Amino acid sequence: MSINLSDYVSAGYYITKQITRGDWQSAELLSDRFLSVSHCLAKIAPIIYWANSQEDFDAFGIPDTLRPEFEQWCNERFDKEIGFPDVTYHLETARDFIAKFIPQKDDLFLLGAGLHKDFIEPFLLVEPTLRVGVQDEGERGLAHIIGQRSPLPEGEMLGYEVVCSDFGDINHSWLCNGLEKDGWERLQIRPNQHGFIETYEEAKKFTEFIMTAPDIYGEPGFYMPLLIINYPLEQPL
Repeated sequence: MSINLSDYVSAGYYITKQITRGDWQSAELLSDRFLSVSHCLAKIAPIIYWANSQEDFDAFGIPDTLRPEFEQWCNERFDKEIGFPDVTYHLETARDFIAKFIPQKDDLFLLGAGLHKDFIEPFLLVEPTLRVGVQDEGERGLAHIIGQRSPLPEGEMLGYEVVCSDFGDINHSWLCNGLEKDGWERLQIRPNQHGFIETYEEAKKFTEFIMTAPDIYGEPGFYMPLLIINYPLEQPL
């Protein structure tokens, strides 16, 4: 997959695990296990301790004995290196969290998300309107990191996820509503082995398709295609 990373800015780093395909999703089009950065679909590591539950900590095996250190780590970095909800601004910050607080690293993935320059200004323009009723919670991490226009490091390009931002977060994915079926039947676009769309052109086309009737095909919010990159959990030597 040949991609010019200079066309993208960072949309954050997300520590996650593979998802098991749901009963409502197509066994013909989707792998048994796949990836996502959507909070609705995937488990995202709970780097913001006060925005998560014990169930979230347990899902990533974060020991109770590390909670005091974890909370201090979060407080020191909030709004500087991490943002609400569970967005990491720097690759090394995500790796530091993994090394310190997740002892069991089986089935763990460190994914970076990139937003194409075509969608930067449209997202930043509409993002404040997505937070109507929740402005008192402050700037969302997603808008902050996209607004920084930070470059993305090289990594393993996995494809594109069409996501929906409502309340300024990455809450939904095109796969939340079984839209892989519509993608294939209407546009001949299907997910690859990771659950992502193979090219930017296809992902943009599918984004435009959803936005023709978001109340029918998706969720309320702003849809955009994110480039998903897989990174090693530790800094390579």
